[in-house]
Amino acid sequence: MTKFFLIALFANLQFSANAQFIESKYSQFKSANYSDSAFYLIKSCRQDFLGSGSIEKVSFYYSLLNSYLSDFKECSTADFKADKSKRCLHLAMYLTFLKLDFLPRTLDTRAQLKFTKGDFYGAIKDWQQAISYYPENDTTFDQKVYYYNLGICYNRLGQHKEACLSMSKSGELGYSEAYSFIREVCNH
Repeated sequence: MTKFFLIALFANLQFSANAQFIESKYSQFKSANYSDSAFYLIKSCRQDFLGSGSIEKVSFYYSLLNSYLSDFKECSTADFKADKSKRCLHLAMYLTFLKLDFLPRTLDTRAQLKFTKGDFYGAIKDWQQAISYYPENDTTFDQKVYYYNLGICYNRLGQHKEACLSMSKSGELGYSEAYSFIREVCNH
C-alpha cells in the first residue's frame, strides 16, 4: 500500500514539475513573442498529455492550447493586416491547425476519459464543444464520430430523443454505424 502511494505521489509530483516547466517555457516564448517556439512546445508535449489517461493532464493541455490561441490571435490579426509576412502566414496556419485539429481532438480525448469514468454529462459537454470548432455539416470523420458518441451518452442517460437526434446527425454526415443504432433504439 505504501509503495503504491509513493509511486502515485511521485507521478503527481512529476506531472506538476512537467506542467510548471512547460508553463514557464511557454511564458518565456510568449513574452518574447516567439509564436513558432510556443507552437512547437505545445506540439512536442502533445502525446505525453493526451496519452496519459488522466483527465487532469488532458485538461492542462487544453488550457495551454487556449492560452496559445488567445495570446497570439490578436498579434497575428494585427500583424497580418499590416504586412503579409511569412511569420504571419505561419501564425495564421498554426491557429487554424489548433482550431481544427488540436483543440477538438484534445476535447475528444478528455470526453473519452470522462465517458469511461461514467461522467456522461462531462463527456457530452466536451464533445459538443469539439463539434463547435468545425463548420456546420462538415463531413470530417471526427465530427461524425463526435455526434455518434453524443448519441451513446444521451442514450446512457435515458435521453432517447437527444440520442436519436445526435445519431441522425451522425448518419447525415455519413457515419453508417449510426443507422444501426437508429434502427435498434429510435425506430421502436
